[in-house]
Amino acid sequence: MPQGIGGRGAMARPGSAPRVGALTLTGKGLVKSSSAGALSSSQQQQGLPSPSLSNSSSKAFIKQTWRTSKASMSQTWHTPAEPSAEWWTPWRPAPAHLVNEWRAMSGTGKSAVMQARDTLENGGMQAYLSNCCLGDPGAALVSEVLRSCVNLRSINLKHNQIGDIGAVKLCDSMDGVSGLQSLCLSGNWIGDQGAGCVARLVEQHQDLRLTSLDHNRIGDLGARKLLAALVKNKRPGVEVVLANNPVKRLRPRALESLAPVAHAVERLSKVGVTLLTLLQIYTDGVADGTIKPRQTTTGEVVQTLLLPASRPALKSYSEALTPNNPKPMTQVIHAWDALFEDLVRAVARHACGKRNVEVLDPNHYTWELSPEWTSKSYFLDAFCVNQHWHVDVRAHGELSRFADHPRVELGDALCQIDRLDLVAHRIIDRGGRLLLVMDTENLSLTRIHCLHELHQALCDGLPIDVIFGSVRVLPGDQRSELVQGSKASINETRERILEWIGDGPGGVEAFNQKILQFVDDHVDREFNAVLDQFESKVY
Repeated sequence: MPQGIGGRGAMARPGSAPRVGALTLTGKGLVKSSSAGALSSSQQQQGLPSPSLSNSSSKAFIKQTWRTSKASMSQTWHTPAEPSAEWWTPWRPAPAHLVNEWRAMSGTGKSAVMQARDTLENGGMQAYLSNCCLGDPGAALVSEVLRSCVNLRSINLKHNQIGDIGAVKLCDSMDGVSGLQSLCLSGNWIGDQGAGCVARLVEQHQDLRLTSLDHNRIGDLGARKLLAALVKNKRPGVEVVLANNPVKRLRPRALESLAPVAHAVERLSKVGVTLLTLLQIYTDGVADGTIKPRQTTTGEVVQTLLLPASRPALKSYSEALTPNNPKPMTQVIHAWDALFEDLVRAVARHACGKRNVEVLDPNHYTWELSPEWTSKSYFLDAFCVNQHWHVDVRAHGELSRFADHPRVELGDALCQIDRLDLVAHRIIDRGGRLLLVMDTENLSLTRIHCLHELHQALCDGLPIDVIFGSVRVLPGDQRSELVQGSKASINETRERILEWIGDGPGGVEAFNQKILQFVDDHVDREFNAVLDQFESKVY
């Protein structure tokens, strides 16, 4: 700190009147006092003239004194008033680019940040900063501290009014903290954006075991990102707590621990049904009369064939009867009330890559000589989802997928029918695709589950193939009320999905527009392909 002119070291605090020999520095400038005395030693060293000289010399003295005093005031008063004593200490609690954040913090927050930095720089492995009124400014300062703390193992930041901005900065700084094991951000103001950054930590950090995000402002989008990260993280014992957040997709009990939900998704993504199995079921059903060509729907096949066959094991058909099938590489979006023949034919066309498939008998040479086609595995919810979990068999004694009293409801930890978008991501992660089956009646666009599943895939940018049973343009009334007029097996399920859609970006209108644009593009492609095929036959 530069020396003042009065021989007392630094200048007095702003608001007092520092004295300069016989001159007093006030708000009106330099005023001569009645007790003029000799210059101090510091003044003499600076070569200042004596105040007892001539008027011209006095004026020169006053000007030079004022310049010196002004420079001293500039250096002193521009130093932050609080806490001036700690601002430029060697360990710099506020780096130059975070000065505004430091000034915005309370004394409690400043003290907590400095104490945490001191602890971590001295080899500490834990940081406890709960209830310190940090806010986003404090989170920015804490993130600066964490950038060099590679030994950090646990950090507690609960109840600090940290929002998305602070959460993003914290997560960015913890990317290099590879040994982090516990992260507590409970009781803050973190939303979906911040949850997405935390999800990145959950997925990538090899030692992170516990992430607490209860009592925040995370919605369905953030919860989905966290679930997807948990599914990709195959390490055992990883836990994410999301209780008391405004998540509608999961029930409160499921939010207490996302690990069982993620485990159910991972297990489900490995269940598949081969084309050979589909061909055999269709051919055998036609032979014994249980399946009537161009009449029997997929839902009827589930009730009459799949559920009874898998009832002893109370598992999905694929798990109960063909447990050794390979992992599916294609997830199929299809309507249960569409014809089962259309479904089998669409999968067969997709497997062999041909536009037309005439024979569905697995014993035909087309299929017997092509095991690379018949061995392809697909994820179809009718075969791969445990339908017994979604009907109360004990209470009703009825093996019906369309029962009004499911054993496992939407949002429960073990529910499978509302996790198909996450299953799709796991299939895509191993190089797979999605397949939309547009049956001859376009019924896939009348079922709310199909629409919701398709829309989510479009939003996520997943690769989707489309196979048409026949090309039909949607009528105008159906286009204007696409999802509003859609159906579901259980009305409560339909209402919940409509609520999810309404809360999404753009609401129902944006939802419909995105799907219609996708379908219209593929209808145009299919029309052009049909015309090209017709012209090639003519000429």
